[in-house]
Amino acid sequence: MSAKITPAPAGFLLSDAPFLNGNRIAVYSYAATAIYGLLVFYAYYRGFWFRDAAGFPTPTDFVSFWSAGFIAYAGRAPEAYIWELHKQAAIFAIGRQFEEIFPWHYPPTFLLVALPLAWLPYLQAWFLWVALSGAFFLAALRRILPRLAVPVGLAAPTSLACAVVGQNGFLTAGLMAAALALLDRRPRLAGLFLGLLTYKPHFGVLFPLFLALEKRWSTILSAAASAVAFAGISALVFGTDTWRAFFESIAVTNAMLHAGAAGWHKLQSVYALFRQLTRDNLVSWAAHGLVAAGVGALALRVWTRSASPAVKSAALVAASFLVAPYAYVYDAVVLTVAAAFLARDGQERGFGPWEKILLCLACIVPAFFYVLNTTASLVAGFLLLFVAVRRA
Repeated sequence: MSAKITPAPAGFLLSDAPFLNGNRIAVYSYAATAIYGLLVFYAYYRGFWFRDAAGFPTPTDFVSFWSAGFIAYAGRAPEAYIWELHKQAAIFAIGRQFEEIFPWHYPPTFLLVALPLAWLPYLQAWFLWVALSGAFFLAALRRILPRLAVPVGLAAPTSLACAVVGQNGFLTAGLMAAALALLDRRPRLAGLFLGLLTYKPHFGVLFPLFLALEKRWSTILSAAASAVAFAGISALVFGTDTWRAFFESIAVTNAMLHAGAAGWHKLQSVYALFRQLTRDNLVSWAAHGLVAAGVGALALRVWTRSASPAVKSAALVAASFLVAPYAYVYDAVVLTVAAAFLARDGQERGFGPWEKILLCLACIVPAFFYVLNTTASLVAGFLLLFVAVRRA
């Protein structure tokens, strides 16, 4: 006698997403990476990227890093914060005049990274920076999701956005991933990575609260010590005048941002979204503050429940991105870290309905920034926080 198999409802199959198993995710990811490669090659061939039609390097965000490192290598580190002088160094790097401005906004600690980059010619330094920071990000991601880290990390649209302009999203995401992945086994080493994250401090504001709630005192002490040491080394290498120049430049940076010179559509934050909608600075800050408070409350709910460490880490990373008023699509590489933690938790404890699809959407949605020209990465951050709260 043959058994009769009753087909499962179509909605059930979609919610369970059996087509999103590990092998297929890897295949889809490598296929997306191959498409990226073709697009980048086409842009290079047509003179849109890396080198222009005349053979000069194309000016992108990385020129800010190289130029600051070049000025510091010349023994004039404080001048990296003078926009006119920094622009002259950028023109030297490119070899021709160009209209765009790529100022240096980072604390002197990041000059320790930029300095050795200036030892190489601009294009070679750009390639090396992307290769090394990308490799660090993928190595840190493998500690969270060993099997799928490389294909998923390469296929995420935010990785392409970071790589093509030579930005530091890989470094930020790698430091977050390494710190949280090592939190239980190597708490002091985790603190070291968190201390290095202070080169971009607005992405770390929630970490002290999280660590205190978890009673991770050794990690807190290690993070504080490494941050102080990081700052002290930069002061010894570049002089205390460089720190003075940095603090004096903050007012200029704030004025530029409030004027919208960076492009409100480029900033991936609630503040920037409301600036586009209302054009009112006070209303935008109020909206951002309310949303940030809500995001913090949701993250706190996850941290104070008996959720798995992976879910707590995902909530922390997603919330850290959402509460930052100053973030770009290349910074959204950190959301791949949150998705990886949630995927690991799903592998260990099983996925709920629609969760696989939501995680994939969260990784893909930032690509709509290039289609809609707006804050698409916010949607990804909220999706990941929603899944984390649900799994908690």
